[in-house]
Amino acid sequence: VELVMKKKVLLLEDALYYIYSTQLYKSLLDENTKLWYSSTLSLYEALEKEKAELAKEKAAKKKK
Repeated sequence: VELVMKKKVLLLEDALYYIYSTQLYKSLLDENTKLWYSSTLSLYEALEKEKAELAKEKAAKKKK
């Protein structure tokens, strides 16, 4: 959360929502994925990749 707050310049509550509203967070809760072993930076990069893909999908839907 701290990294998201710093990189995205978000308040705690906003950073938590930014994270909790993702598939990555759901995957972190799944013990089978063992994602908690990943580094903070690796998780942040996966989070940003997911957010970018969602933004592209939204933009593509708006064009239709």
